[in-house]
Amino acid sequence: MLTPKDEWERKIFRDFAVAAGLVPDYGAVTSGVPPQPDIRYTVGGLERWAELVEITDEDLAERHMTSLKTMKITGGAFSQRAP
Repeated sequence: MLTPKDEWERKIFRDFAVAAGLVPDYGAVTSGVPPQPDIRYTVGGLERWAELVEITDEDLAERHMTSLKTMKITGGAFSQRAP
């Protein structure tokens, strides 16, 4: 049975695979068991592993938390465009 964490990681991996044009073999995406990486998949019959990480802009996160705590709008630039 999949845990909520496993389900979330598989969703993120599927979204990434679509965006990257990666086509894993049908039914070949599984969840790793620690200490294995998060996702195991095959492409063309070759086994691959992926470790998912979250990249956070710490300044943006801090401003957001300050805004939530103080209920005041904080300024700062933010863009999801590639540099």
